Amino acid sequence: MNIADMLARVARAFGYSTVRVMPDTLGCEYREYRVLFLCLSMNENSKYVPVGALIKAELDRQERSVAWFARHIACDRTNVYRIFARNSIDTQLLWRISIILNHNFFEDISENLNSDLSKIQLH
Repeated sequence: MNIADMLARVARAFGYSTVRVMPDTLGCEYREYRVLFLCLSMNENSKYVPVGALIKAELDRQERSVAWFARHIACDRTNVYRIFARNSIDTQLLWRISIILNHNFFEDISENLNSDLSKIQLH
């Protein structure tokens, strides 16, 4: 199985279709490419949850205030709200937040990823 076929399988597993890409402008011969658009945050079958939402949920679960959290990560409250709105985050910052909240967010992300990967049958 070639890469294009594997990408097409992955796309179908997540409910996306494959599309043809036009030949490049350098006059190279036409080839059919399959392009994969995995936008997990928009796929209802995915377990992907934006990292900011995970952090906010844990802060709420611990009944901690935004002001408390801002003091502990040494930033302004407005920056905390920006963190809550993020889909991705720097790993060093997530490491610090995990320690401050005594919660392993990397494990949460890994569990969600493993769940999505188990849906893909690539043989």
